[in-house]
Amino acid sequence: MRQNKKNYYNLQDFLLSIVQSDSNLQIDLNNSNIGVQGASDLASCLSKYKNLQTLFLNLSLNNLGTEGALVLGEQLQKDKDFIHIESLVIKLCSNNIQDEGVKGLSSFLNKFPHVQDLEIDLVYNEIGDDGVQYLSSSLRNKQNISTLKLDLAFNKIQESGAENLSSAFANLTKLQNLKINLLKNKIRHNGASILGIALQKCNLLTTLELQLYENKIGSEGLKALSQGLTNCKLLIKLDLLLRANEIDETCMKNFGQSLNQCITLQNLTINFCWNKIGYIGVQDFCSSYLMQSPKLKDFYLNLDNNNIGSKGVAELGINLAKCANIQTLELEIYLNSIKALGATNLVSALVKSQSVSKLILYFGGAEIGDIGAKDLCQQLPNCSNLKYFHLSLHRNSIGDDTISLGSYLVEYKNLRELSLDFQFNKIKEDQAIDLIIDLKKCNNIQVLRLILRNNQIQKVLQQKLETELLKLNRLVNLFQFNKNYN
Repeated sequence: MRQNKKNYYNLQDFLLSIVQSDSNLQIDLNNSNIGVQGASDLASCLSKYKNLQTLFLNLSLNNLGTEGALVLGEQLQKDKDFIHIESLVIKLCSNNIQDEGVKGLSSFLNKFPHVQDLEIDLVYNEIGDDGVQYLSSSLRNKQNISTLKLDLAFNKIQESGAENLSSAFANLTKLQNLKINLLKNKIRHNGASILGIALQKCNLLTTLELQLYENKIGSEGLKALSQGLTNCKLLIKLDLLLRANEIDETCMKNFGQSLNQCITLQNLTINFCWNKIGYIGVQDFCSSYLMQSPKLKDFYLNLDNNNIGSKGVAELGINLAKCANIQTLELEIYLNSIKALGATNLVSALVKSQSVSKLILYFGGAEIGDIGAKDLCQQLPNCSNLKYFHLSLHRNSIGDDTISLGSYLVEYKNLRELSLDFQFNKIKEDQAIDLIIDLKKCNNIQVLRLILRNNQIQKVLQQKLETELLKLNRLVNLFQFNKNYN
């Protein structure tokens, strides 16, 4: 049966609405400054809709404060429950809501007893552990939830808050999809350990995203999270985002072994940037997981600024080449001093893979120079099934007059989409011209992105190069030069 859908982007339009039989309601009042009175009026009018199945409510950036959040709950508390609601999204980011205000939000959530898909966005508020306790008490009673997304980034949540949150989602026996964002809080390793224990009870999960940037969970925290993953036998997609968490090499073998228990995993995203993994950590992860991941198809790995060096990146390449089913591979290895040797060893290993069709490599600040850039371009055409290729080599001191950066592009026989980022190098005008000439010969490429800003190309020639690229009508071009170079 087709749902009746209604969208509102203005509070007065919603308050003056007559039809209240809609089953799908979207109210998007982002940055509308409705204040406390507006929140009260909104809740009163919302209570007239008794047939709702889906509700999207965006009240971000509205100066509600704690009082406004309380009013939402108090107004709805007077009416019967919304028993037909199955999908609920409520966004309240940047509203200066404190713990007591979350008490009002919990009262609001209690009016939706049968919700199955629930998303709550409370980013950039002032919520601490008491606020999370109010929220968790409301979540525990929602036994029908199969999808839960909680965005609590940039608040004041510590270990106790993580414990309350964990006990709530561990109690949801039908949970299949879980996303928790605690970026820039302070749960530390004890909070991460509690999350890990709760995950062991979530044995029906198929997708999981944990965003724990800058929480100081350390290696002990990752070990506990890893233990929690061992019971997630049905996971298909996992995003583990742990930037700047003081993680070192001591937990990487344990982490890899735990991932091996996720036997159905196909899509894996790991962000370990700005930690202390090092070469040993990469080696342990590769030997304990990558060599034994037969079903992995899509893999994103960020190891920016981890001091893995040329040996670490070579180890990575050797083991990735053994992952027979990987189709999409994205690697970010900024600021690791991999140099030309590391880049060459990585790519020479990757070309042995016959399954990769989409390859994205970020080598910014890797100190690979002209030699490394040339070796990359020479070897990559051997990836016979490559259809999409993005190569980022910014800040690598590329610019030797003898190097033609595009001279090997014509050999990419199956390539359909190409993205090249050479910004902040030393590429001169004649090199840029050679690159354009070679691109003209790539008859198979349908989409091109080219970034050459902050090189040694004068403005007059920039315009000429843009004109030449625009003549390639079969390409969708995005080319960026440094407009300030004279």
